[in-house]
Amino acid sequence: MAGNSREHAGLDGFLQDGAADTNLAIARGQFLDILHIPSGQKIRFKAYIGDFQDKYASDWTNESVYGRMDPIYQFQGTNRVITLDWTVPSNSVAEAKLNHRKCALLFSMLYPNYEDAPSSGRTSATQITTAPLFKVKLGNLIQDPTAGSGTVEDAGLVGVIEGFLYTPDLEEGMIDDIGGASPESGPFPIAGGYGNLYPKAVKLAMEFKVLHTHGLGWQGTEKREKQFPYGDTPALQDPAGDTTSSSNMDEVSESNEAQALGE
Repeated sequence: MAGNSREHAGLDGFLQDGAADTNLAIARGQFLDILHIPSGQKIRFKAYIGDFQDKYASDWTNESVYGRMDPIYQFQGTNRVITLDWTVPSNSVAEAKLNHRKCALLFSMLYPNYEDAPSSGRTSATQITTAPLFKVKLGNLIQDPTAGSGTVEDAGLVGVIEGFLYTPDLEEGMIDDIGGASPESGPFPIAGGYGNLYPKAVKLAMEFKVLHTHGLGWQGTEKREKQFPYGDTPALQDPAGDTTSSSNMDEVSESNEAQALGE
């Protein structure tokens, strides 16, 4: 890790810093990108992922009928919810301030877009023009399967974020802006942000509810979207190099297991 970092305009217009881990993330393309659809603002975090859960849950209604041992089930739909925790580390005062601004922008994205107030009165909820929808991209784990690789604008997965959890890691400590300004009435006024604290590391968490914008389910024996959900290829390759359809997945798995056991 570099001891000092200098903020600059990075790839795709994201703000970056000059730390060594940033250069490594750029080289490997390991970023978490979040795009606020109404404003077009986007934020990029280095992919220090602490926890990732991708939950698929089918919703059924059921009705019990006299004389039947089992209720009658009616399928409603399948939902996908991604739970993600990640850490935002800072290696210098400059990077800590940059991350602080990133978090502030991120939390602001949870609020909707408003139209101009008709008079000098305060803006009310009746003037909402656009809900805060998002696109999120994390490698192939969170992406639009129809787009594959690409930027968050082109390949981000559309969804709703109901909130963020912001937890400064107090064990890592804080960076105080010692070059900041004391109050102007004080004996030693200097320019800057006197008294401001910036966490050395922040833990962020969110629950991302996916809004599917592509084909789902099956048509006969084939998936409607063959790349769903992680950009998987439409066919499997067995150890001998033969192309195998998804219907033979169990056979390929048994073959691989047998080879691993030396059978």
